[in-house]
Amino acid sequence: MIIGLLFLGMIVVAMLLVYNHGILTRDRVQLENAADAAVYSQAKLFARNQNFIAYTNRAMVANEMSIGQMVAMMSWAKRYQNIPQWLNSFPPYQMVVAPPAPRPSFSEVLNAVYSPYIALGTGVNSVANVMVGFYPTTVSYFNMALSMFQKAFAVATVEAQMEGMLDVVEAHQNRSLADPGDELYIPMLGYFFLAQNTTLTYYGDKFSYENLRKAANSVAGGVGENVVSSFLGSGDGPATMLVDTSPGRYSDPNSAAATNGNARTAYKQFAAMINGGRNDWLSNRSFALTTPTITSPELPFFLGPLVISLQFSLQAGSYNDGGTAYRYNPERTNSNNDKIERYAWTSFDSTSLGFSLGIKLGVDLCIWIPFAGKQCFGIYHPDPFTLSLGMPIGAATTQLVAEQADAMRRAAQWGKTGMSQPGPDGMYGDVFDEVHRVTNLWGNVMQTYGTLPTDVSTNYAGPPAFFSLNPAFASRGTSHEFSIAVAKRLSDVPTTDSADGLNLNASAGNNLHRFQLETSSARDDGAEVLWREADALMTVSSAETYFASPRSTGEVASQYSPFWDARLREPSEITRRIANGELDPFQLLADLNLADGVMGVARWVVDITLNQLVDPAKAQILGKVPWPVKPLAERVVNGVVDTVGGAARDATLSEIGSYSP
Repeated sequence: MIIGLLFLGMIVVAMLLVYNHGILTRDRVQLENAADAAVYSQAKLFARNQNFIAYTNRAMVANEMSIGQMVAMMSWAKRYQNIPQWLNSFPPYQMVVAPPAPRPSFSEVLNAVYSPYIALGTGVNSVANVMVGFYPTTVSYFNMALSMFQKAFAVATVEAQMEGMLDVVEAHQNRSLADPGDELYIPMLGYFFLAQNTTLTYYGDKFSYENLRKAANSVAGGVGENVVSSFLGSGDGPATMLVDTSPGRYSDPNSAAATNGNARTAYKQFAAMINGGRNDWLSNRSFALTTPTITSPELPFFLGPLVISLQFSLQAGSYNDGGTAYRYNPERTNSNNDKIERYAWTSFDSTSLGFSLGIKLGVDLCIWIPFAGKQCFGIYHPDPFTLSLGMPIGAATTQLVAEQADAMRRAAQWGKTGMSQPGPDGMYGDVFDEVHRVTNLWGNVMQTYGTLPTDVSTNYAGPPAFFSLNPAFASRGTSHEFSIAVAKRLSDVPTTDSADGLNLNASAGNNLHRFQLETSSARDDGAEVLWREADALMTVSSAETYFASPRSTGEVASQYSPFWDARLREPSEITRRIANGELDPFQLLADLNLADGVMGVARWVVDITLNQLVDPAKAQILGKVPWPVKPLAERVVNGVVDTVGGAARDATLSEIGSYSP
């Protein structure tokens, strides 16, 4: 019996230990599952936001392309409509065809020849003028509306992330009759991580790189510069992931000097998408009404052992070339405080009557070699070259800009004959071919290059503001780290020393440290304010979005392809050190509102996204809308902003307030 009683005591102690470890393991797994699910939902919501941006960015590109079609039609038709003015003003055309007869002159003959084109141009131009009066304005304002919806969706995503992590964590609680006090909670640290991610995602310039670097280096052993740069997305400091190109964000050159370079890069990518996606009508309208190319036989000339061969090809007729490009006026950019390019639509069409003479030259050395006979060796065989000459028939340009200052006024700004126009594959097709040299020169006399009011239209709201992916993140294809903290009071864990259990630890007060196992103590690390409780089970989980294109072409990540998804990841070294109190997070976001605790942080996140994302987009679209439709636009825009920024925010803060103990 004595031995049995001794073993019974040992068995009871073992059972209690097994029970305690089982309870702790169960609650620890519960914490991990809740944290993983909550942070994955945050990343998944953000991936949905990125895909929404991709769809709307693609829609903006398509809308801009439709505007370009209209501008191209204007210059194409205007070039033919202007033919009589060009023919009647060009001095050589005033000569008579068969002197001494006073008539007909060359201009009269050419007017008759081109009369079908003149009629076509006049008819199309009359229709296009009406369309240009309202279509570009409507479409460009629609793009601005898409821009505002991007910002509104971003704010709604942040709000959904707050509500989602509360709902997910609450869903992992087991508040049964047997365990009514099983409460998981998101401490201040969880909301800080969301504020940190939002800040780095949309305005990394508000994140203190120096404070993080100094704090990280002060930790025993340090974490290394590469760890800090990886956490921030760049070795040069905090990298804003989604670049907002709203002009209002860069109006002050002093405060925006570090970030407007990203906006310029974003607009260059946007313009490259448009120019690269042009069809043949926009990129190179070439309609050559010429004779078939006549090629002569090869003509040899013998100069002793040297044999010079010549071959000629001739083509003559009417050369009609043109192109339309989305570009900017560099002189306008240099005069702006923010140095951001003002992109606009430009179109150039030209018609010349002339010829193109191709010349193929070859030089060979021919000698007699014993037993081999005559052998010829090539000495000089350059690529064939062309001599072109044309006389002007007509030309026209059209510019669709937001402001008159954005328009180009001089021929040199458009390009130079004989040289490729700056840009991929040339911006205006073959209008700068040698056959159009005289036409381009005479265009200065005819005021073709933007000096006439009819050649420049301001029925354009300007390039849209949109979110673009920072090149640093395009190369790595992942987002900033999403993290969340979830905790549970040890007093709510029904172990044998819990007050709700056997209360075996009553004599020791609330000293529950032995049940924390390997979990750090918030009290010991000075991070009690982050976790709300010194004695608690606590965990941190992380996730990220990543570019997952199904294409096999090695597509680079961008905000033009809707292939973003979410996945869990290991918390970074910086996140772990913030969580255990080694790094003070409030030094990193000095202006974070901590006055009202969790509510203050949540309100700060919502307010900063509203003030710096939605409000500039709202001001941009309302500042451009003309008066007749402005009252209606204000009602619509304010309705959207109030819904997103008012009702949704209040509902979110209300839920947080009711949930937070």
